[in-house]
Amino acid sequence: MNKNNDLFFGIKLHKLLIFLVFLTILAWLKIFLASRIYYDSKIVNDLRQDLSVLRAENDMLKQDIEALKFKTQVSDVIIKSSLESDVLIKPDN
Repeated sequence: MNKNNDLFFGIKLHKLLIFLVFLTILAWLKIFLASRIYYDSKIVNDLRQDLSVLRAENDMLKQDIEALKFKTQVSDVIIKSSLESDVLIKPDN
């Protein structure tokens, strides 16, 4: 009976050891995936922040371009009008 009991205890110990190894692997996998998700989400958040900054900068540059276009058009009108007035003022000889 003692030999039978030792064999039964050995089988239970073997099953318990396999179960603990399985739980350890699952725990390691959960920790690994959680840390990967955390670091990947940090990278995604940084990229989103960079994207919003670049979009704001793009809008500012578009406004600067429109202001320069308007200034150029006004300057062209002023130059044309001054040239036309010079032509009108010159006496005919």
